[in-house]
Formats: sequence, C-alpha cells, structure tokens
Amino acid sequence: MKEQFDQLEGKLSEYFAAAELLPGVRQEILSERHDEAIAEYVGMVLALDVVGDNPDDQRKFLETYASANWAIGTQGGILDRWKMDDHLAEILRCNAIPPCLDSFYDLYDIIEGDPMYVPPEKRPKLW
Repeated sequence: MKEQFDQLEGKLSEYFAAAELLPGVRQEILSERHDEAIAEYVGMVLALDVVGDNPDDQRKFLETYASANWAIGTQGGILDRWKMDDHLAEILRCNAIPPCLDSFYDLYDIIEGDPMYVPPEKRPKLW
C-alpha cells in the first residue's frame, strides 16, 4: 500500500514540478513545497466533497478559491513571494490544482486544446 501511495505521490510531485509560475519559469518542488502541494491538492478534494454535488455550488467555490488566491498572488510580485515562501505559489493554486480534478472539466466544459486542459493520464490522483 505504501509503495502504491509513493508512486501516486511521485506523479503529483512531477505534475507540480512541470507547472509554470510564469511563462518559462517553473516552480521547483523542494521538500517543503512538495508537502504543500499535496496539502493543497488534498484540501481541494476534501473541500469539494463538503460543497456537495451541486454544480453551481462547486463553480462558486472554485471561483472564490481562485479569486482569493489570485488576489494574494498578485500583490508584491509572484517571483518575490515564491522565493521567500515555502508554500505552493498562489498562481499554481489557481491554475494547477483545479485541472487535477475530473469534475473541473465537466463544470467548465474544458476540452482538449483548452489552456487548462490536462490529459486524464497526467492528472495526479492520490486516491
């Protein structure tokens, strides 16, 4: 079981290591940020579970989450904050977490070729 989790965790780490903070700038997932990436992903999965199955409620939650993180991320410069903070960059919370979730594609009619599209086999899953 631990071996399976380690494989899934590795896929999640690879996903976030490939995510761009800004065009051409990738967030290096250091040990501290690796744990934060997992926490953000798990938090989103659990929060959506609490929100329930209503698509309008799910969209409202995702949009509020993105809006709050985007506002934080644009204050003081993305790169400056990222260099000083061990947490996952806010821009990645907005642009990398939701595309991990299969429900995101149905909620927003995301299809292959759209900017936030991630092929199903590349979407990290921990369970």
